[in-house]
Amino acid sequence: MRAGRFRHRVVIKSLSVTKNDTTGEVTEDWTDFARVRAAVEPMSGKEFAAADGSASKAIVRVIIRYRAGILPSMQVFHGEQIYKIEAVLPDQRSGREFITLPCSEVVRG
Repeated sequence: MRAGRFRHRVVIKSLSVTKNDTTGEVTEDWTDFARVRAAVEPMSGKEFAAADGSASKAIVRVIIRYRAGILPSMQVFHGEQIYKIEAVLPDQRSGREFITLPCSEVVRG
């Protein structure tokens, strides 16, 4: 895979949950797992009717060099966009050259 294809900078984050021992309060926060170069490619987009009007959902494919430990429970942050990882797909040839991450846009509201 050519290096020029990986022209986007993304941050892969995992959800960390901490509990305050004194109050018992549980706090959830997204923490950096990896900062990597990636190819972010739009796959499709759809509009749908939401209760308060129309909304849209973008589907993208994020391709990165192989990195162990990436899980579907993580998210990809690309600029202002946040994407939920739907699957972690290794390359078909060796399984250790690159990873394809089909993602859907996280709608913040």
